[in-house]
Amino acid sequence: MSDKEIFMYVKELGNLYLYDVLLEFIYPRVFVCEDSFNSKFLFYEMSSNHDKDVWLVSRISKLEYYDLIDRKKIDSKNI
Repeated sequence: MSDKEIFMYVKELGNLYLYDVLLEFIYPRVFVCEDSFNSKFLFYEMSSNHDKDVWLVSRISKLEYYDLIDRKKIDSKNI
Protein backbone atom coordinates (compact mmCIF):
# COMPACT_ATOMS: atom_id res chain seq x y z
CA MET A 1 0.00 0.00 0.00
CA SER A 2 3.02 2.27 -0.05
CA ASP A 3 1.95 3.68 -3.44
CA LYS A 4 -1.27 5.11 -1.95
CA GLU A 5 -1.58 8.42 -0.17
CA ILE A 6 -2.15 8.25 3.58
CA PHE A 7 -5.71 9.41 4.35
CA MET A 8 -5.24 9.68 8.12
CA TYR A 9 -3.16 8.50 11.02
CA VAL A 10 -4.88 7.03 14.07
CA LYS A 11 -2.65 6.29 17.05
CA GLU A 12 -4.30 2.92 17.76
CA LEU A 13 -4.49 1.83 14.08
CA GLY A 14 -1.53 3.50 12.37
CA ASN A 15 -1.65 4.85 8.81
CA LEU A 16 -5.00 4.43 7.08
CA TYR A 17 -5.77 4.68 3.39
CA LEU A 18 -9.18 5.61 2.02
CA TYR A 19 -10.70 2.49 0.47
CA ASP A 20 -14.31 3.49 -0.32
CA VAL A 21 -16.79 6.27 0.48
CA LEU A 22 -20.25 4.88 1.17
CA LEU A 23 -22.04 8.13 2.07
CA GLU A 24 -21.00 11.73 1.71
CA PHE A 25 -22.49 15.16 2.16
CA ILE A 26 -19.87 17.93 1.89
CA TYR A 27 -17.34 15.41 3.23
CA PRO A 28 -17.37 11.62 3.74
CA ARG A 29 -19.82 10.61 6.51
CA VAL A 30 -19.56 6.82 6.16
CA PHE A 31 -16.42 5.36 4.65
CA VAL A 32 -14.03 2.43 4.73
CA CYS A 33 -10.29 2.70 5.28
CA GLU A 34 -7.64 0.05 4.89
CA ASP A 35 -4.37 -0.29 6.80
CA SER A 36 -0.98 -1.54 5.60
CA PHE A 37 -2.06 -5.14 6.34
CA ASN A 38 -5.25 -4.88 4.21
CA SER A 39 -7.49 -4.82 7.31
CA LYS A 40 -10.63 -2.77 6.68
CA PHE A 41 -12.23 -0.29 9.09
CA LEU A 42 -15.72 1.17 8.79
CA PHE A 43 -15.99 4.81 9.94
CA TYR A 44 -19.46 6.14 10.74
CA GLU A 45 -20.05 9.74 11.80
CA MET A 46 -22.09 9.79 15.01
CA SER A 47 -22.19 13.56 15.56
CA SER A 48 -20.54 16.80 14.50
CA ASN A 49 -21.02 19.78 16.79
CA HIS A 50 -18.98 22.90 17.50
CA ASP A 51 -15.68 21.72 15.99
CA LYS A 52 -15.96 18.28 17.62
CA ASP A 53 -16.64 15.18 15.56
CA VAL A 54 -17.50 11.79 17.04
CA TRP A 55 -16.90 8.68 14.93
CA LEU A 56 -17.78 5.04 15.44
CA VAL A 57 -15.00 2.84 14.06
CA SER A 58 -15.20 -0.90 13.59
CA ARG A 59 -12.91 -3.41 11.95
CA ILE A 60 -14.79 -5.30 9.25
CA SER A 61 -13.96 -8.35 7.16
CA LYS A 62 -13.86 -8.39 3.38
CA LEU A 63 -17.14 -10.33 3.41
CA GLU A 64 -18.79 -7.70 5.62
CA TYR A 65 -17.52 -4.98 3.29
CA TYR A 66 -18.98 -6.73 0.26
CA ASP A 67 -22.26 -7.27 2.13
CA LEU A 68 -22.39 -3.51 2.77
CA ILE A 69 -21.75 -2.78 -0.88
CA ASP A 70 -24.37 -5.31 -1.96
CA ARG A 71 -26.75 -3.82 0.65
CA LYS A 72 -27.18 -7.10 2.46
CA LYS A 73 -28.14 -7.08 6.09
CA ILE A 74 -25.31 -8.14 8.42
CA ASP A 75 -26.42 -10.51 11.13
CA SER A 76 -24.65 -9.47 14.36
CA LYS A 77 -24.58 -13.14 15.47
CA ASN A 78 -22.15 -13.90 12.65
CA ILE A 79 -19.71 -11.10 13.41
